[in-house]
Amino acid sequence: MLRLNACFVLMAVSLFSLTALAQNRTTTAEITGLLEDASGGVLPDATVTVVNLDNGLTRATVSGPMGTYSVRMLPPGRYDIHAELPGFGAGKLGNVTITVGARRTVNFTLTPTGVAEDVTVTARTSSVETTT
Repeated sequence: MLRLNACFVLMAVSLFSLTALAQNRTTTAEITGLLEDASGGVLPDATVTVVNLDNGLTRATVSGPMGTYSVRMLPPGRYDIHAELPGFGAGKLGNVTITVGARRTVNFTLTPTGVAEDVTVTARTSSVETTT
């Protein structure tokens, strides 16, 4: 009888362990990366947007103080990834495929945009007296 109880307990523990493992499987993926400028300086507060090309799902995040970003819990599929920061040109990587459980790293190097400045000069002409 004791032997039967021990077998039952062992079988129950095994089944519980298998169930826990099955529930632990992931069905999503993650895109992470780093945003830098041309000199290698990190770019915090940049907006990174991922768009699923198959179903239109759009997720956005902001890079942290070290320039890193992470978009988690993404369904597998094909994505366009955009990175933007005021004063810098936008970065884009298209048609990035991620699979179940994948952690894809996509880094961006953004370049500063030119500063546009309008200067208007007005001059007043004076009349020249030519008769005297």
